[in-house]
Amino acid sequence: MQPFVIIISLFTALFSHADAGNIYRLNLELESKSGERLNGYYYHYSYDKYDENTDYGKRLENLLNKNSITIYTLIQTKNLGELQLDFTSNNYKIEIDLNNFKKIRIINYSEPEVYHPLVELSPKEFLLIGSKNPEIEFIYNQKIAENCNYILLCWNSKTDLSKHKKEISHELSLFSKNLSSTQNRMHKYLSLKKEELLNRYSILMINHCSAL
Repeated sequence: MQPFVIIISLFTALFSHADAGNIYRLNLELESKSGERLNGYYYHYSYDKYDENTDYGKRLENLLNKNSITIYTLIQTKNLGELQLDFTSNNYKIEIDLNNFKKIRIINYSEPEVYHPLVELSPKEFLLIGSKNPEIEFIYNQKIAENCNYILLCWNSKTDLSKHKKEISHELSLFSKNLSSTQNRMHKYLSLKKEELLNRYSILMINHCSAL
């Protein structure tokens, strides 16, 4: 599992540009050269504007402009207050060699409101995703990562997320007083806390960063 500190640093760098470009969630149908069909979601990041009236066939291939793409055969979209995220598991992640496919068709598409809407979970974590929107708590500490939140999610309305938020917020506040010397301990704490929340309380903890 990647260290939380590294993940947040990468997210912060990624979202540090004022103009992040466009993000499209394309629901694709692909037909291989052997006649097999495959459906999945592809997240396309580009400064080019997608035009559904012209971007098809060869034009779509030029839009993708790559030999391989990653698609997700199943996603679950959930509203987290004003934030909408897509959840998936690596069980549904497929690397596609476009050279093996003769046709790509866009069934439909959407433009997510956040630049990085997809959250990849482990299969065990993905099992927590319920049919309704979850109970949520946001945890923010500007000194650790500006514009980034830890988010607690639970699909059991009887679970008290606030006490976990209070504990984690307190620990992050202590770590933030001297990050240069506490990063390793903070990473260990967050890793153990995430595992504890998952296994003992069926609570999912993720982190998400917004554009600056």
